[in-house]
Amino acid sequence: PENLSGQHFGLDVNEMLAAGGIRSGTGGSQVVNAGDRFAVRLDCQHFTPEEITVKVVDHQLVIHGKHEERTDSHGWVQREFTRRYVLPDGCEPEKVVSSLDAKGILSIEAPKKALPPPDNNERVVPIAIKK
Repeated sequence: PENLSGQHFGLDVNEMLAAGGIRSGTGGSQVVNAGDRFAVRLDCQHFTPEEITVKVVDHQLVIHGKHEERTDSHGWVQREFTRRYVLPDGCEPEKVVSSLDAKGILSIEAPKKALPPPDNNERVVPIAIKK
């Protein structure tokens, strides 16, 4: 798996460390390109489900989040992000699904088409022993 980090959306680093460290997954995104699926996990804790869109455009997964200016413990803040991931060969774009858990982790999965069975054109070649 490939891990991408550095997406803390203006959080105070000292505050994160004092609170027990950075959230699982480094607060950024985690990308998994396995044999049967492609998956992305993205920390979207500062966004509501209505502020996030997930689309497939030209074999790319496009995730966009935006919230208007509002107050938090540091003052006024407005956040917006866009992430694009190219779907690997074999992914089925029409079967992409997404979910957002209670901690704000957005999970997106795209199954891959099953590999065709190997051709039955197999033949064992005997080994002749020469003396």
